[in-house]
Amino acid sequence: MIIESVLWPKRQVKEGYMATTLVSNDDRIVSGYVQSEDNKKVVIRNVVDGTLTTYQKNNIKERLDAGSLMPPGITASLDTTELRDLIKYLSNLKSKSFNKIYHHIDRTRLPTGTSKGKSRN
Repeated sequence: MIIESVLWPKRQVKEGYMATTLVSNDDRIVSGYVQSEDNKKVVIRNVVDGTLTTYQKNNIKERLDAGSLMPPGITASLDTTELRDLIKYLSNLKSKSFNKIYHHIDRTRLPTGTSKGKSRN
């Protein structure tokens, strides 16, 4: 999945990372990720600083799904070794992140007074 995401970023966009562009009734343009939405409003997360801004739907003239913000062809200038190193680096980040979450969950599920792999009698 990482290789596909790097080589063809618009092919499959992970949930929560589909960029959206809003055009307001007064022609202001805003882009970001939809954080939440209901019948009356949409909350957009700014891609630069993570701030959340609420927009009333009745003030939105147009809405476009922009897909991934990663530009296509970003890896075109990389040679085979550089591309391999990039994929390896990203895979290691994902693995470390998963392991950190897994070990946190694993420890929180243990009853008080037990150690990993052992149970109380």
